[in-house]
Amino acid sequence: MMELSNLEKIILPNRDKASLYFLETDPGSGLFRLVCDKNHKYVLDYACITMCEDNQNIYAFDPSGGPFLNLGYKLGDKEIKAILELDGEIVFMIR
Repeated sequence: MMELSNLEKIILPNRDKASLYFLETDPGSGLFRLVCDKNHKYVLDYACITMCEDNQNIYAFDPSGGPFLNLGYKLGDKEIKAILELDGEIVFMIR
């Protein structure tokens, strides 16, 4: 089992007071999943997805209460480079 302390965690603001954060899938991978506390699961269940003009790629993921996570969204010295669907889950490439 992977040691969670080795995974990067990026805490996000949320108007619904959810504990919302990115958690790296594997150390150093640059791929993150969005995690929410169990009392606010609706924040992810009622998220909106915005597609790029090509209607093939994801431009933004907007959880209830925010933030609006679009391509180029700044996270300190990093930013969202891609939003992908992998095995039925939305993941974010952050570099």
